[in-house]
Amino acid sequence: MSETATKTPLTAGPSSPPHLLPTLAESGRSRQKLFPLLLIFAVGLVCYAHTFAVPFYFDDISCIVNNPVVHDLSKLLRLGDYGQLGINEDIRNNIVTRIVTYLTFAANYRLHGLNVGGYHLVNLLLHLCNAILVYQLVRFLPRTDAEANPETTVRIDRLALVIALLFVAHPVQTNAVTYIVQRFSLLATCFYLTALLAYGQSAIAASCRSRRTLYGIAFVTTILAMYSKEIAFTLPVMIVLYDLAFLSGGRRARLKRMAPILATLILLPATVLTLSFFSTNTGGSLGNALDLATLSGEPVSRSDYFITQWRVIVTYMRLLLLPVGLNLDYDYPVYTSLFHWKVLLSGLLVGALSLTGLAMLYQHSGRKESDFSIRLIGFGLVWFFLTLVMESSFIRLDDILFEYRLYLPSIGFIVAAATLGDRGIMALTTSWPRSWGRPAAFIVCVTLVGSLGITTIMRNQLWRDPLRLWQDTVNKSPWKSRPLGNLANEYGMQGRFAEAFPLFAKAKTLDPKSWIPPYQLGQIYLVFNQPAQAIDELQLSVQLSAGQYPAWRALGYAYLQEGRLQEAANAYQQVLFLNHDDPDALQEIEELRKHGVFPTILFQY
Repeated sequence: MSETATKTPLTAGPSSPPHLLPTLAESGRSRQKLFPLLLIFAVGLVCYAHTFAVPFYFDDISCIVNNPVVHDLSKLLRLGDYGQLGINEDIRNNIVTRIVTYLTFAANYRLHGLNVGGYHLVNLLLHLCNAILVYQLVRFLPRTDAEANPETTVRIDRLALVIALLFVAHPVQTNAVTYIVQRFSLLATCFYLTALLAYGQSAIAASCRSRRTLYGIAFVTTILAMYSKEIAFTLPVMIVLYDLAFLSGGRRARLKRMAPILATLILLPATVLTLSFFSTNTGGSLGNALDLATLSGEPVSRSDYFITQWRVIVTYMRLLLLPVGLNLDYDYPVYTSLFHWKVLLSGLLVGALSLTGLAMLYQHSGRKESDFSIRLIGFGLVWFFLTLVMESSFIRLDDILFEYRLYLPSIGFIVAAATLGDRGIMALTTSWPRSWGRPAAFIVCVTLVGSLGITTIMRNQLWRDPLRLWQDTVNKSPWKSRPLGNLANEYGMQGRFAEAFPLFAKAKTLDPKSWIPPYQLGQIYLVFNQPAQAIDELQLSVQLSAGQYPAWRALGYAYLQEGRLQEAANAYQQVLFLNHDDPDALQEIEELRKHGVFPTILFQY
């Protein structure tokens, strides 16, 4: 054996050849980068894996199940004459302003019809993707204007992971993830986060080509976010604040990169005004046009809605800090005076926290890495309040409070709260033995994420059983008509009509202006073979329904049961006026014509 051969192993050492060491090091770093993503994915999957059989609820029915545009995209071209499709003006406008999300519903329907599993799979994947984007955004934010030292980098990575895990496991998110139609919020949030990340990376990209590509992604995803749900209207403003707080550059450079994004602010107002131009319900009012685009029926006054939202925002913060008493349909009190003590205190708290967030961003923008937590807290607070503007301000919505409205704002709140907690732990552990700090922080984080995850699993178990979910809702909102009607409807679906009837009657008493309780009572009377009583209820329903063809169709059937054929033909004619393609009405009128009965009214609703 040669001398060279005998010395080579001694030079290389007993472990690995020198040329393999960089490869193994890179492999280790890759595993370290992959582990947080796998952990986020695993926690989210555990929390939502049992939701794939959750049925359709609430707006799922009108927006997906009974939406002809979702079933056949070619009908998009017929939205100008939406009456022929059997949809009302609210749904037409909702489709136009949220067309990106509706396209995903249509894709689901094309692949598997109304099998709920596919819809839930897409929702869950979006939720997991959003959690990973939150992780990447928090890691990226403090590093865009300064190089972090290794110790700070590790701290930021751990903080980002905790924030993402709290976000993905929080039970308040079930109202957005498990409630299928709220893919609106999920998809808008996904594009929102992508736009922010791409914008930030474009500002620090080394090459011109990378800068343009990333900026193009930011611009396109900003538009996609806005047409997924209107909450993304705040995205250009958020990008400006992000730029000022975390990015560097002169005034001219900032204006150059901000201007195209800010120009997208014209898109949604232009769309809303265009819809209002073709509407007979707005009266030329911009306020009414805003209501038109938000499915607003007969809400509280604009001023009362705005005042009440101060209290609602405080409730949202409570739900994020202490997620107990979660409710599918809140019966929230409406406040009418700015000087009610609860409203006044809530307004002061909201104002103080908003100003604090802005002050933190303003005073610490452009500073070095040691101040990253101050900027993160400020950015989180501003994020929370800014992203609530579209649903908790002067733009009226049908409902005062819904948990899914917290999905996008919760990111900012969790960022602020977790970063504040991190600072607190850092301050406490400086007086502890060094070996205690990391285990103590680990125990706190595991306890928080674990308790939130268990609560989410329990909440999703309720979603799986409509009867239990509506019973839970009625227990929490006993004086609200809608939960009572939905619980009664579930009893009816199970053939338990005797239990359904008194709930329908109570729902009618609680909300005498709604067409749905008398419609449901009429259906019960038809089941009991009492068409005369059904006619009384259904006549009231059509008076209140403002163009809901199911009420007219049920009334036509009741007339048939009573042998009042001419009135049945007239009722079915009204169905065709409201929904030109209704197969049941077409069939019944054809049968009546065979008996010499023809409608005596022509579309006189």
